[in-house]
Order: sequence, then C-alpha cells, then structure tokens
Amino acid sequence: MSEYVKARWGSPSGLTDRERSLLCYLAVRSVAENFGITEEEAADHLDEGGRREMVHIRGDQRHAMVTFDTDSGSTVLVDAERVALRRLAHPTGQLDN
Repeated sequence: MSEYVKARWGSPSGLTDRERSLLCYLAVRSVAENFGITEEEAADHLDEGGRREMVHIRGDQRHAMVTFDTDSGSTVLVDAERVALRRLAHPTGQLDN
C-alpha cells in the first residue's frame, strides 16, 4: 500500500506517491487562492472533505485530477496532464516513490 493512501477503492491509478502528493499540494494551493484563505485552512477543509469521502483523485491515461464531489455535482480543483505531472514529480526520470 502507498505511503500516503490508507484506503482506496476502484481501479489502480498508476500514479506514484510523489504524483499523488503533488496533486494534493496543488489542490491545497488552488483552494487557498480561490477562497482567500491560508494553505493550512485549505488543507483542513480538504482533509475534512476526504474524511467525508468528497475529495477524490481521478484520471485517465491523459489527465489526473482532484475533484470535490457533492450531491449537486463535482468541482475540479486540479486538472493536470499525466505527462507533465510525471515530469514534475520525477525530474530525474526515476519512478521511485
């Protein structure tokens, strides 16, 4: 199991821990900037959303995204091209976690 993920379901994403961590960091930055709050406050909100199973990492072979899902719909917090995400998370090309 992943260093960060304590529970998961669905198909394996193929994302490494570093890629998931980068997506989460970008989600925190996005929420903080869009709502005019601190990164710590944004992280707390996202943690609560995660506990309530409202925050998800989704994707396909071309994109990976972080969504916030409610009964009225889904909001994309981060949408990254998988190739760019991999390059940023693994600048040496090594796919180590």
